[in-house]
Amino acid sequence: MDNTKELLANQFYNTVLLIQTTNKDKKLLFGINKMYIIPFVVNCAFALEMFFKNELSKQGISYPKTGREGHNLQTLYGLLPQKSLVEAKYDELFDSVKRLNETKLPLSEVLDKIKFAFLDWRYLEFKDGEPPLPLHCLQIFTEAVKRTLVSWPVQPELFN
Repeated sequence: MDNTKELLANQFYNTVLLIQTTNKDKKLLFGINKMYIIPFVVNCAFALEMFFKNELSKQGISYPKTGREGHNLQTLYGLLPQKSLVEAKYDELFDSVKRLNETKLPLSEVLDKIKFAFLDWRYLEFKDGEPPLPLHCLQIFTEAVKRTLVSWPVQPELFN
């Protein structure tokens, strides 16, 4: 079986880890340096897209491959048979970092906010103020998806 999508997903995921390592004095969950927000969001979003498409391909499930809908994380996630496993892992990981006093958003709300993150954030020039995405939820969701769908480990993980 061709594992190109999984390899791509892991490369983009590993870039998220590099962003975190580079920004280790300001962990992404505690606050993020503005210069890292756009690459963080774009790499998380594309990793998620590739994780989803890889799993859908392995399961023989048809999904949108072109145009804006081909990047819609909400649509792709909605097609996954393992949604309940991902949601359980999201809850578990979020509970493990509750000390951060971050608001836990329902996954449906997170997906609505990030559905076109790859397209919308690639050329975005970040302005002052709060980013329009729940970055802590995006980070935890990406980790939950990786831990649930990836058949071989990547190192190091965002949460140990």
